[in-house]
Amino acid sequence: MGTVIIGVIADRKGSKKLIAGLYVLGAICLALLGIKSNMFFLYFLISIAGVCTMGNQSLLNAFVSQYYPANVRSTGIGLANGVGRLGGMLGPTLGGMLLSLNFPITLCFLVFALPGAGACAALALSLVNKNSNDISVTSPEKPQLI
Repeated sequence: MGTVIIGVIADRKGSKKLIAGLYVLGAICLALLGIKSNMFFLYFLISIAGVCTMGNQSLLNAFVSQYYPANVRSTGIGLANGVGRLGGMLGPTLGGMLLSLNFPITLCFLVFALPGAGACAALALSLVNKNSNDISVTSPEKPQLI
């Protein structure tokens, strides 16, 4: 359900800022998971973090397909998915290492939030460029007549 809602928002507002916002929100939710609180609040944080990660992955696939030229588009999508899968393999390994070193749970969740914050910082740097490649359905370019 979250992916559908995120897709509609991306079509109306543009995907680059939405991707950055979802990374920030996901990182905040992951960082807050380490704080002892009410069980329902933890479930809420888990669901928001899930929407931010799974919905953002679908949105990233659509964004990457529009970002790269047609002759290297499949390579760009494969590279983006490969980096994501690499994080999926290294995350549990890092978590196991941190727990074996008796790190506090709060610190473990903060460490897991760092990649999301880093991805948001990288996207924020790309937002500084005014020549955006972001495609939005509601603001099509008008053809110019000579």
